This record gives sequence, C-alpha cells and structure tokens, in this order.
Amino acid sequence: MTDLYGSYEEKELKNKNSDNILSIDHIKRKARILLIKRAVFWLTLFVLITSTAAWLINREHKRVFASYEVTLRCQMQDMGNATFKRFGKRFLSYNTDGIRCIGQDGKAVWTGAFQMEAPIVEVNGNYAAAADRGGRVIYIYDQNGELRSVKTAAPVIRLSVTSGGIVAAAQDEGTAVSVYFYDYRKDEGRECIYGIHTTMDGSGYPLAFSASSGGRLAATATLSENAGRADTQVSFYDFSAAGKNYSDNRTISYHYAGDVVPVVTFMNDKKAFALSDSRLIIYETSNGSVMKSVNEVLLSGRIHAVFNSEKYIGIVFDDPDISDGYRMDIYNSVGEKTGVVEVDGAYREISFSDDRAVILSDRHCKVYKTDGRLKADIDFGEDDVRLLIPQPQADRFVAVTDSGVISMQFR
Repeated sequence: MTDLYGSYEEKELKNKNSDNILSIDHIKRKARILLIKRAVFWLTLFVLITSTAAWLINREHKRVFASYEVTLRCQMQDMGNATFKRFGKRFLSYNTDGIRCIGQDGKAVWTGAFQMEAPIVEVNGNYAAAADRGGRVIYIYDQNGELRSVKTAAPVIRLSVTSGGIVAAAQDEGTAVSVYFYDYRKDEGRECIYGIHTTMDGSGYPLAFSASSGGRLAATATLSENAGRADTQVSFYDFSAAGKNYSDNRTISYHYAGDVVPVVTFMNDKKAFALSDSRLIIYETSNGSVMKSVNEVLLSGRIHAVFNSEKYIGIVFDDPDISDGYRMDIYNSVGEKTGVVEVDGAYREISFSDDRAVILSDRHCKVYKTDGRLKADIDFGEDDVRLLIPQPQADRFVAVTDSGVISMQFR
C-alpha cells in the first residue's frame, strides 16, 4: 500500500530543500538591495563631483582679479632715462650709452656698452638686435650676452629680428633702400646671408619686411606709385636650395592696388599676415616655399596699432563709441575673430601670452582672454609700472618700475 503523504525522511528532505530555496532568495534580495544602494551612492557622488566641478569652472570663468599682493620686491640700479623691453623671462634696459639684461631679481645678467644717438632695439623671444639709426653697426644678443657685432655697408634705418636670431636691416643706399639679412652663426665677414634690393622706380619703397624663425623664408611689402595711386606689392622669398628655382628667389607676389600695406609679419615658419587700412590678409605655406593667401578679412575703422604673437593678432582701432580709448579686435592665426576688448587711450604696451592679452598703462593694467573675457582689472597705485611680464600661472606677474622689480600675485 502506497503512503500518500510520503515517508518521514522524504518530508524532512522537502523541508530542507524549501529552507535552502528561501535562503538563496533572501541572499539574492539582499544582494540586489546592496547593489542598488551602491549605485545610488556612486550616482550621488558623481552628481556632487560634476556639479562642484561645474560650479568651480563657472566661478573661474567669471572671476576677475581686482587687486594684487606683492610677494617679492627687489631694488634695481637706475640706468637713467632707460627704455624697457621684455626679453624672454628677463627684460632689457637700454639708453644711448648701452644695454643691460636684467633678471626678475633685479640684478644685471650682462651689460653691453655702445654710444648711440638714436638706438633702435628689437626683441623677439630670446634674441635682440640693436643699432643706431643712421649707423653702420648691428649688435646681436641672446640671453648670455652679445653674440656678434656686424658692420653694414650702408646706414641702418630699420631693424627686426626673428625668434631664431636672424636679423633683418633696411639700409639707405641713396638711390635705393635694400633689406639685408644676417646670421650671427656665420663666419666673420660672411654674416650677410642674402639681400633684397628695392627702388621707387622699380619694385618700390619697402614699408615692411620680415623673415621666418630660421631665415629660410622672407617677406617684403613695397610701396609704389601708379598714375597718382598708391599700390603695394607683398612678395615672399625662399632662400633655401628650393628657392633657387625661382627668379631672385621670389616665389610669389601679391599686388594690392590702391592699398597701403605697412605691416607684413611672419607668425611662425608656416604662417604670415599682412595688414592694410582695409584688410587683414593671412598667408600660409603647405610645401615649405610658396606662401598662399588663404584668407582676407575686410576691416572698417581707422587702425591705430597692431600687435601679434605666434597664435594671435590684435588690431587696435579708433572707436567713437569708446570715450578716451580704443577697441582691439583679436584674430587667431587663420583670420577668425575670437574677441573684442576695450583699450585705455593711455596704454603703454599690449602683449599676448598664450591665450591672454595684457594691456598695460602707467599705473593700471587689464588682462583679457583672447575670447574677450576680462580676467583682471588692476590699479597699481603709486607704482609706475614700465613693463609687465606674465608668468606661467595665470595670477602671477612680474612688474618692472624705474627703481625695482616687483613679483606679484593677483587677487
């Protein structure tokens, strides 16, 4: 006879199996709850971190420094009636009797003696060149002092230097003004690596000239008259072996009828720009030799000045809507306008540092992002600041006065 309810052992086994099932379900339920709690915790933490980061970024985005703290003040020997120029991380102080390179501690790193009536000093990065207007000697310097003095065949009237130390000098030859380029690395007497000859009756008078960092490429803007109209020709040259395939090493020229182009400048080894009273022209090379015109931006308004770095161009305009001041339009290296800022009418210097535009007046400065956002509006009080050197940190600057060097942190 069969037991309809099963044996006692079978019942016990069923009860044990039931308990095991309940235990497994309980464990699974607890595991799900734990996973949900962990997910909620990490999600809450993620939201908290991202919202805090967004708040900090937004605060930094809108933050404007309005005061400063002096972290170090160093005395500096007064050179007397000196002009100051930024020179890499240091600065130059010069007058008619000589030139000095001074560190951020106010101490002279090196000095150079000369006697000039009207010194021309040009700086680009870690190189500088000096000459007397109308003189026949060019002094070339780097961070360690004088590299070479070069004698010229004709009086120097203008000067420029590349970030690689190549010096260009416009020289008055009487019936012509020629631009000669010098490399201090060459043997004595062979420093002149090439020349560009211009005459008013021929190619025109050189309004501007520039060279790429290493001196391979060069550019001139020459003014000529055509039936009472002022025309400008912008020409590019390649003085490497590849340039020998072109007549006089001139790879390409652009003719701007009725336009005066007083500025042509290499921004780096591949890009250059020219500026007239009506347009900004961007040039770029893709094959290393020929500079192609890749963008023209039409301009309106009277141009007061222009400043540039390797990445940005700042054009300062008269603006009737700004009382006692100017407007500066900022463009990137492809000719796109990135920002517009106001400039004090009494500004002393404008410079770019990375993505910042620093505008210095005697006792006041403003720092803008290149997108136009104001980042600092500082009154220096009694300190008559002659030069302001940005540091890698956005809130740190070194100020040069007539009597000393001030390290400061903006607040």
